[in-house]
Amino acid sequence: MVRQGLIEPPKPKVKMSNLMKVLGSEATQDPTNLEMEIGTAAAEREQAHVDRNIARKLTQAEWREKKERKLFEDPNTLETIVFVYKINDLSHP
Repeated sequence: MVRQGLIEPPKPKVKMSNLMKVLGSEATQDPTNLEMEIGTAAAEREQAHVDRNIARKLTQAEWREKKERKLFEDPNTLETIVFVYKINDLSHP
């Protein structure tokens, strides 16, 4: 879609570590301003990542349903292994 011109290509991911490699002479003219721009761009990328994770996160009901489905309805699982322990004396720490 980028090649066809339908959407614009993503911005280059400039980090503080590769600042001089990517920007070259622009970085030496006003380094403070460029550092601020790079910091804001990095913060925007991180916030977009967090937003995508929140949008993809299951609700409590969906999470419960998925867990029940994995335990009881999954045809690939032949059995559910459960261990039951009985402890008669809890006096020893």
